[in-house]
Amino acid sequence: MKNVDVIEMFSNRLSGKTKNLKSDGNFLVNYSTVLAQYDDGCIIVNMTKYSQSTSTIQNKLLAMLTYDFGSTYIEVVKDVPMNTSNLQDFERVLTKVISAWLKRYGINTRIWCCLPSCCLLE
Repeated sequence: MKNVDVIEMFSNRLSGKTKNLKSDGNFLVNYSTVLAQYDDGCIIVNMTKYSQSTSTIQNKLLAMLTYDFGSTYIEVVKDVPMNTSNLQDFERVLTKVISAWLKRYGINTRIWCCLPSCCLLE
């Protein structure tokens, strides 16, 4: 199994793992840090920069979530310390990283954030 397979398993709420990346269907964990989790109908995505390999996983995750779901509720968190096991307590932001990434890859989709302060991207 490859990382992309684990990401796909997570997006389908299934379990899977590689050496460093694992999904239990609710959490996507790289080493010991949560990169994404399902929470009350939303997906919280950790976009903190840790390393190039983690950024690759985060970008593949966003690609899969936006492609698979089209319009889905995504909450983005940043500045998450390593070894964090739950993203619920972090402030949610919708960052320019998302819109820049979507434009870069030509993805025409909507990303909604669960918070009223978040924007709708088209």
